[in-house]
Order: sequence, then structure tokens, then C-alpha cells
Amino acid sequence: PRSHIDDEYANAAERDPKILLTTSRDPSSRLVQFVK
Repeated sequence: PRSHIDDEYANAAERDPKILLTTSRDPSSRLVQFVK
């Protein structure tokens, strides 16, 4: 099941695709949890 955090992250990625690029290059522990 998706949490509101997943939805917020997905929405942010749609608004600013650079977030995904930054996450893949230098993922913080929090963002890594979202990816997993």
C-alpha cells in the first residue's frame, strides 16, 4: 500500500524531475527509503 509520503514524493518528482536525478546520484537515507 502506498502512503501519503509516497504520493508526495511521486508528485514532487512529476513537478521537478531533477529530484530523481539528484536522488540517484546522492541519495540521502530518507530518500533511499522512498525508493525502496
